[in-house]
Amino acid sequence: MAIEKLKEYIDSMKKEGLMGYAMSIEQLLPDLCDKPAPHVLSETEKDMRRMCENILDTLKQFSEGKAYDTVKQKMVDDPGYDYYGERYQYFCDYYLYDNFGLRVIYDLCGGDKSYRSCKICVATGGPGIWIDTETGNIEGYWWGERCSIPMPDCVIKMIDKEAEDLLDGWY
Repeated sequence: MAIEKLKEYIDSMKKEGLMGYAMSIEQLLPDLCDKPAPHVLSETEKDMRRMCENILDTLKQFSEGKAYDTVKQKMVDDPGYDYYGERYQYFCDYYLYDNFGLRVIYDLCGGDKSYRSCKICVATGGPGIWIDTETGNIEGYWWGERCSIPMPDCVIKMIDKEAEDLLDGWY
């Protein structure tokens, strides 16, 4: 609509003898028409991004040595002694033992069969969310929309160390 009005204005400038101005404006039209509209996040994408950011925040706290208190349902600095071992969850309990899928990549070149990276599915059914240490991102997928949130190196190293220790000797 605005482009059509601009074309009408250029035509009126040509009729009034302002050909130079009209030509310079006319040269800008392809740029104005070809530029894509800025991406506006849908509600679905906003929700998915918020979920991925919450997971990243939890991972950062685990990398700082915090634990999840299942009674208080929040992260705590010093969990103290847990006689039955069920009240406090650490990274392995929270994500490695209790997940929807775990993909592990081993480097088989050179005969050492060393651990390389892992991909942990932590949510399914809308959205699907994966923690991927190979790409270094938390990736969310929901109804054809995607988001990717980068993780800091300290989080990636913590996940890789815990996964490697857990899987040591499996392969």
